[in-house]
Amino acid sequence: MRRTLLLAIVALPFLATTGSARETIVGRWGESRDVCGSGAAIDIGPMGLSSEETACEFSDVSRTGDVVTWKGRCFVHDAPSRQETVVATLNPDRSLTIAFRGSGAVIDGLRRCR
Repeated sequence: MRRTLLLAIVALPFLATTGSARETIVGRWGESRDVCGSGAAIDIGPMGLSSEETACEFSDVSRTGDVVTWKGRCFVHDAPSRQETVVATLNPDRSLTIAFRGSGAVIDGLRRCR
């Protein structure tokens, strides 16, 4: 009984740390394996994201659970840059949804490229 209690007390901090740790969304994401090997994939960094169509540079980032919110500037093709808030949500099935609040664009069903 004492040994079980001792093990539970010793293991508790590790379980709490594991349960509260969040999976990073930094990396390469695409809608399919074919997309992952092309310029259409989205590369996400801590303070930016880019694809063949869009590049964003962020000055502010926050995270609540599996939702990351960035604020900064985005550039689309040759258009002038614009202020943008981008929200990335890591869904329970480990897919990623990216919503651009300023433009209204939503990219859904992204999978981590391996």
